[in-house]
Amino acid sequence: MSPLTHRVITTSLAAQNLRVLSVDYRMGPEHVFPAAVVDAVNAYRFVLEGGVRAGNVCLAGDSAGGGLTIATALYLRDQDVLPQVAGITPISPWIDLTGNSPTMALADEFMVDIIGHGKDAIRGMVNGYAPGALVSNTLASPILDVPKPDKKLPPCLASLATVDRLLGEDLAYSIKRIEAGETLVVDIYQDQFHVFQFFPFLTQTAICHARISSFIHTVTSGSTVSTAFTLIDYEGKTSEIEDGVADLRKRLEGYYKRMKDQGLDKGRTRGEMEVYDQALVVQAQVAA
Repeated sequence: MSPLTHRVITTSLAAQNLRVLSVDYRMGPEHVFPAAVVDAVNAYRFVLEGGVRAGNVCLAGDSAGGGLTIATALYLRDQDVLPQVAGITPISPWIDLTGNSPTMALADEFMVDIIGHGKDAIRGMVNGYAPGALVSNTLASPILDVPKPDKKLPPCLASLATVDRLLGEDLAYSIKRIEAGETLVVDIYQDQFHVFQFFPFLTQTAICHARISSFIHTVTSGSTVSTAFTLIDYEGKTSEIEDGVADLRKRLEGYYKRMKDQGLDKGRTRGEMEVYDQALVVQAQVAA
């Protein structure tokens, strides 16, 4: 993957009156974690040194680049040198390199996705980027980060898809950040797979690009963004998800239950599943 492979997305955004810098950051296995994070931060520093205000900058990326988008925002949150960006727009972010997401274990509808089935399908990529204990670093697996009430991440537009193998971890992450008081706009694209935004002939692709562009224009103009939940069907019709976090939790609970019912949770320790268990515990408390 490179700036060349992503021109379908970047040129579409540029055509919507956005200045786009596509970063050719270092990747594994030649350059393991945290090389990509270092490059992303240095690219941001380059933009600031060029005279662009932090309030005019958004970070965006898909898949591993989506995880890097969130990781960069986490790094900026935890240091006092560079200002935080105006917003982040991860597309189907890969944020749990441990591979413990329920949707990583399930076959069923997720077999149509471009990401393989089970931990073994991602083992080579994980070992090539964050070998050994590095996989549990929060900048490698941002889902493991603990939100800080006094240092919230910038507003986020998360673009998810219902047959994306990474959906489980993205739902769990969204629940965690929203319940910590952070602002997330969650767009769920019905019947779409991992990073479908590469395919310009899909109706939902144009809609997703336009919604990302609109979000970036809004946050960089200084306007307020509120947490919202939207479902976009295959024909491009949009509808508000009225139950919000409860809907996300119900979806995650359903995947979790199916994983257990099929015996696919065997070999997973309670500690490994803690980030997903926490979402279900919160649901039980609310129900009580």
